[in-house]
Amino acid sequence: MTKRIVSNILILALMVILFAGCAKDNAAKDIESTNITTENSSNILKKTIEPDESYEVIEHIFTEANGIEVKLSDYRGKNVIITMWATWCPPCLEELPAFAQALSEYEDLIVLAVDVVTAENIGSDYAKFTTGVVDFLKQYEGIVPLFDREGEVFKLYGGRAFPTNIIVNKKGELVYSRIGAFRSIDDMRNILNEKIYYE
Repeated sequence: MTKRIVSNILILALMVILFAGCAKDNAAKDIESTNITTENSSNILKKTIEPDESYEVIEHIFTEANGIEVKLSDYRGKNVIITMWATWCPPCLEELPAFAQALSEYEDLIVLAVDVVTAENIGSDYAKFTTGVVDFLKQYEGIVPLFDREGEVFKLYGGRAFPTNIIVNKKGELVYSRIGAFRSIDDMRNILNEKIYYE
């Protein structure tokens, strides 16, 4: 009986830790951003982006499930939402339908669902994990599944919580960033209309 109680306490503690690290919808907030063209920048999210300001994004390299490298610049000419997420993060999962809805409403919009993967959180079977993520995301039409090996890009963005959402315009400029999920499709529309589709 004592072992069972201890086991339950440990499980509960683990759940609390996981949820604490995963930014919740009602705690979502715009986050501070900085010029990220600096090579030695360890955290690009420091200086507030004013309504008419933007910053050129340095090159990011992600991978597809098959290991092929994909550069952020490959999407130049498109408006891009990068959502840095994890499969165990409830707010990350809750905002996926809103991303799919936005893709159906806005032209030239791409959503990159970048799963941060490390040996610590997925184990040794990388291929099995990435294939599972790709299969899962098929239900959200248009979302592009990519992976951040060892969390290198996530670290660049401060690596504070999931999801971290970034919007990059057609010119390759960072125009918006947020730690936490979009609260709703209306919340997402408001940001997209303000930062991208205002003309």
